Amino acid sequence: MLPRIGISVGDLAGIGPEIIHKTFLDARLLKFCTPVVYGTATVLFDDFPVALDAGPLTFRQVREAADIAPGKHNAVTCWDEDFVLTPGQPSAASRLRRATFATP
Repeated sequence: MLPRIGISVGDLAGIGPEIIHKTFLDARLLKFCTPVVYGTATVLFDDFPVALDAGPLTFRQVREAADIAPGKHNAVTCWDEDFVLTPGQPSAASRLRRATFATP
């Protein structure tokens, strides 16, 4: 049995998702481990192209450890909120957050 490796997407607007996507495009990864991404794979990786020549990744959505499948990209969704991520564009929530840190 291959070791299971848990990977957090981290900041959704950071470089973590891009690094995960590019790493997972290499099929050799599945020969060495069973990766489990913690975050929101459906929204992020299905709708977030990180390179013009890279297609979307397919993830097996799992809810508990018994559902993790060797030889597959597994994902655990850690929150239920739907959101839209537009790289390079601030959202209303981020503008509000920034305003709370502004100094007079």
